[in-house]
Amino acid sequence: MGPEIRRHANRFAALGHEVRLEIVRRLLVSHPTGMVAGEIQEELNIPASILSHHLDALHQEGLVEQRREVGHQQNIFFLWRPCLQDSKDDMILELAVAADCEAIVTHNHRDFAGTERFSVKVYVPREFLRILEESR
Repeated sequence: MGPEIRRHANRFAALGHEVRLEIVRRLLVSHPTGMVAGEIQEELNIPASILSHHLDALHQEGLVEQRREVGHQQNIFFLWRPCLQDSKDDMILELAVAADCEAIVTHNHRDFAGTERFSVKVYVPREFLRILEESR
């Protein structure tokens, strides 16, 4: 058996698991923007460790790509600035302001109402991926 046939057989084997096949189906539907791992996990209702295992198997066979953005380390100095309903969200906003971030990316976008007065936008991951894709 030649290497080309072996590669194809391995790809079919990776797709032979129903969770992996469902992951690929959802990624094809979301093409070209793709999906954040948390979105896939939420939609499939599976633990993060299981999703990671399946994504790794698909990635090993070249069936999916990973796209990561790089950030920089920011020291966190806490200052009480009660702006949002949840104090934990306030800490995220405080960090974003201190790091001079343009945006916060979260599924929890409704709880970040009011961040515009600090010139910080809030995006859901799918929206942020679309923006990244358009900027390429």
